[in-house]
Amino acid sequence: MLVSCDKDCVEKSNISFAKEIQPMFTQSCAVSGCHSENDQASALDLSEGNAYISLKQQGLTDSLQAERSMLYVRMNDKKNPMPPSGKLSKCDIMLVLQWLKEGAKNN
Repeated sequence: MLVSCDKDCVEKSNISFAKEIQPMFTQSCAVSGCHSENDQASALDLSEGNAYISLKQQGLTDSLQAERSMLYVRMNDKKNPMPPSGKLSKCDIMLVLQWLKEGAKNN
């Protein structure tokens, strides 16, 4: 699976939620007016310490059908991709997909 790095996508496995997924959410999603602790759009809090539980409670991390996981689907929406401030890079989206395929672990 091709996943994120600074310039190009590289193969990676054993994706860490804490080290690789959460920082992406913190930078792009858990911002004022979106999915922060104080502004929970769609009742989804992607701030550090809350993101994993919020994703699970909302049922957004289907690791059995990762490509159909609502988290992945919303990131790839053609009309209104998340985050609305600008679509994540292809490599970042592939990183999320790989994390989902690996079981969407809280690691």
